[in-house]
Amino acid sequence: MKALAIPLLIFVSASLEIFIPLFSKRKIRSGACALVGLLAAVFLLFFANQKIPESFFMNAFLFSPFSVTAWFLILAVSLFFALISFEYSQTKDIPLPEYFALALFSLIGILFIVSTRNLFTIIICLELLSLPLYALTGIRRTKTATEAGMKYFLLGALGGSVAIMGIALIYGSFKTADLTQLTVLSKNFSSLANIGVLMIFAGFLFKAAVVPFHFWAADVYEASPTPVSAFMASVVKTAAILVLMRIFAALYNSQLAEAVWWLSLVTMVGANLMALCQENLKRLLGYSSISHAGYMLIGFLGGAKGFQGIFFYLIVYSLATFGLFAVISRIEERENGVNFSEISGLARRAPLLSAVMSVFALSLAGIPPLSGFFGKFYVFAAAVEKGNILLVTAAVIMSAVSLYYYLKIIVYMYMKDSRNTVMLKSSSGFKLLIFLIAVAIILIGLFSEFFLGALKVAAFYL
Repeated sequence: MKALAIPLLIFVSASLEIFIPLFSKRKIRSGACALVGLLAAVFLLFFANQKIPESFFMNAFLFSPFSVTAWFLILAVSLFFALISFEYSQTKDIPLPEYFALALFSLIGILFIVSTRNLFTIIICLELLSLPLYALTGIRRTKTATEAGMKYFLLGALGGSVAIMGIALIYGSFKTADLTQLTVLSKNFSSLANIGVLMIFAGFLFKAAVVPFHFWAADVYEASPTPVSAFMASVVKTAAILVLMRIFAALYNSQLAEAVWWLSLVTMVGANLMALCQENLKRLLGYSSISHAGYMLIGFLGGAKGFQGIFFYLIVYSLATFGLFAVISRIEERENGVNFSEISGLARRAPLLSAVMSVFALSLAGIPPLSGFFGKFYVFAAAVEKGNILLVTAAVIMSAVSLYYYLKIIVYMYMKDSRNTVMLKSSSGFKLLIFLIAVAIILIGLFSEFFLGALKVAAFYL
């Protein structure tokens, strides 16, 4: 049961964030318990050495190499989230104890949901990760933040309701919610059971923000505190894609595969076209996040190699997206983020921020030798092997379209003049953090085969 030590540690850290300010007269910096808890969790997981799968809670959860890899990525990005939140809180008015506690409680749900193999516990974990996020979205209590929190709540409630109805149909047909047992039974699914599969899948497509389930996603990203937007676009998106992978692998049928084909196509085309006309960078990254969900859905049609490629894609996508949001959190001066006009001439005022921002944008665009290129390559190659040439062709065309808005960021930073000549200062810790993320993106690209090979075992335990 050593796997439970990590979520338990996160729970204790979240509880201390709430209760220490209430009962202690000593001034303890808010977020210190969260940071220590996350560091300890990463340390414990690093030495987990989980070669033999370990099940617990009546086999509802499986702690395996898949879980270790997913947890390590999620905890690492959550640690980055805590670090940039310290920098963000210096200029923005947010209640830090509640802020960190809510984020950690959501993180517990995320850790459990990527490890469960039971449909009932998937729904419970979905609510556990979602409810704190609704509060985090509107934590600034402004009109736009409250509106975004309500929109996110309605979106999550609709997605959860659809998924629960699908689970009811599956359980009513087979009297089991265990994905391992349903994998064996999936070849004999009735029409009603197949409808249930599609409903379960659709419920999590809301959380992954896949077209046409994406509505209000960009609004939520724009109005949320920027570190929270980064958390949702990276950590929550990772959890949603991993759960969808597990459901797709367990309940696979031709109707589901065809639905994924069309969802991928519509998502890539729709999100990229909507991103072209955005002037707000947070909204732009919202639609960028949606488009990358479309690219990752292609890997679902690539078999075992496709799942392996998606895992690699999630790592490089999460780092680049989080890095971009981190830079935006430092340079934004108003509630709803940064417009293109506000980053004009940024390279003269903040050379390091502009350089790493360029690395992040080019990686998301898929420019070699950055890791984003190899993420797309492995996913697309696996899909081509399975005969999805038309879909991959559309993905390549949409990747070319996305170059416009990613390069637009670089053009404004380096080639546009700005009236603002004040040098933008950042703490040494913040500069080191985003520099290390940029270096990681470059190194993962240079040694992509090594990292992809290391993920083979994790994908096997999907």
